[in-house]
This record gives sequence, structure tokens and C-alpha cells, in this order.
Amino acid sequence: MYYPANATEGAHFERSWCVHCIHEKGEDWEDEFGNEITGECDILSRAAVYPVEQWVYRNGKPACLAFKEDPSNPARCLFTKEMFHNG
Repeated sequence: MYYPANATEGAHFERSWCVHCIHEKGEDWEDEFGNEITGECDILSRAAVYPVEQWVYRNGKPACLAFKEDPSNPARCLFTKEMFHNG
């Protein structure tokens, strides 16, 4: 499991994952079994108190297993030249 070492690391994780996730927006979504789920994701609020099983290391980097990209606010790929493009 991944648990941020401090508030700065936690804020960086939130900017990288949570702000681009539909679960944080409180929008309706569907889980991997086809169940419709409504409401805000509570992983972030629980993670402020104790480690959560959804936050893990993948390929040596922190990741959230519940992440589902918000199409209206997509995450940019950090591994391409797009991150250097300003326009």
C-alpha cells in the first residue's frame, strides 16, 4: 500500500490523481461489475486518517486502483512530450 509521507506528498498525489477522477466529482459511475454508483468518492477523506487499500505502488510509483478518468478533465500523460507543450 501507498501512504503519503507528509501533506506535501499527499497534495501532489491528489493533484495527480484525484482532480482527474470522476469519483471525486460526485458524478454517477459504473464499477467493473456494471453496478451504477452515485456519490462522491470517500477514499480521499479516509486516506487523511489511515492508509487505504486502493492506494498502491505500481511500477514503483503511487497509484489509485479506483481511478476512473473524468473525460471533462483528463490527466495529461507525464511520459510524453505533451507535458512540455504550452499551447
